[in-house]
Amino acid sequence: MRLPRMKAGLPGTKRRATAKDRGHPRQPLLWDLTSLPSPEPEAAELIAWIGEHAGTEADIRVCLPDAQRLVPLLTQVAEIRRCDIYLARPGTELRDTSQGPISVRVSSGMPVDWSLIRPAGVPDDAASWFECVAGRVKSRTGIAVVRKQECVAFVTRSSFLDTVALVAQTFDTPAGMTPVVATIVGGQFGLGDYDGTVNCVDGAGFGRALLETIDEMAPEVRLSLAWPADPASSDSLDRELSRLASALDRVVWAPARHGGVTAPAGALQPLSRGLDGHPAPWRKYDPATPRESNFLGDRNGLLVPALSGSPQQPDAPEPAAQPPSSQPVAASDEVAHAWELLRLDHPDLMARAVGAFRSIDLESAPERLRQLTSAWFAYLRYYEDLAAAAERKAEEIGQVMRLRCALGRVLDVVSDASRRTLVGARH
Repeated sequence: MRLPRMKAGLPGTKRRATAKDRGHPRQPLLWDLTSLPSPEPEAAELIAWIGEHAGTEADIRVCLPDAQRLVPLLTQVAEIRRCDIYLARPGTELRDTSQGPISVRVSSGMPVDWSLIRPAGVPDDAASWFECVAGRVKSRTGIAVVRKQECVAFVTRSSFLDTVALVAQTFDTPAGMTPVVATIVGGQFGLGDYDGTVNCVDGAGFGRALLETIDEMAPEVRLSLAWPADPASSDSLDRELSRLASALDRVVWAPARHGGVTAPAGALQPLSRGLDGHPAPWRKYDPATPRESNFLGDRNGLLVPALSGSPQQPDAPEPAAQPPSSQPVAASDEVAHAWELLRLDHPDLMARAVGAFRSIDLESAPERLRQLTSAWFAYLRYYEDLAAAAERKAEEIGQVMRLRCALGRVLDVVSDASRRTLVGARH
């Protein structure tokens, strides 16, 4: 059904937007939709119409009578354009002022904040580029920063919504770690301003921005970012990450080179991914004076607590996963099968387990074994929590349980061997 022509807002024929269509006064990156290209436009037609006048990065403020009927259409526009759309709520009307339209309740004339139509994956209550205050859509000022709990994200206009969707997820932040999200422009860090401009800074400059923004920074920083595809830019970013660690005097963790981060639904932390999109270890950057980290990047793309005796170089090749010849592990088919489960399911855990067991001093074996048992089972519980939270259910949890049983059998054999050794030493 074709709607009758209404006021100046719904013409029956296409017309070009006027200065009034573009704001009162013009606000950067916000465009007022005061007319439609046709009475019943399709999404593609409306998107082309908006793009012609507003460009590709502007948010939309809908200034049309009876705009609620357009919600399904505007939802498609928000999703395809990846933008926020500001819409007056039911029971309100718009009044023109020298500072732009204000939304007020029809019954009382009191200001009412605008509602938001957002792309999929961006929560309604997550940060927006503009703020709604007393019935107005107002521009923010200063460096564009998004915060949620301990996480701080530095965004540009083009990275804003994707970053908001990432930050909006409830991630686990271990003690001793500050989560940061950065926007990379070329081989440098992009500091966006709410007027749409971007200032590119090196590692030292980004370090100063972090120190000025974060009141209490932990000893280590988890930096979520996307590596540039260009080799020269990638090399530049690698150098700047080292400079950032030195500027902060902290260990900085970045995702695998040439990759970025991904956030599966329900994950407790962002996962590092490689160029092929598969999980890959996080990359450690030391400050000027290298130091040991309390975390370790594993092959599942996680940052996990480091264990005593664990190697601190996640990018180094893992040692061959073979049971130590000094222990009578291979004498039992059951224990040999346990080692094989470790080797196949979690080769990185296997290698570190071998290294930890080889470091046992048999003179103090019972206490050392108790410490190792406690540490490794805490490590496995961490994986169990991740598997449960991500709802991977039977397959992942079954793998964790097999790993726990396998490690338990191995520990039993090592413990028995150490006890026999100690008994023999006493006699």
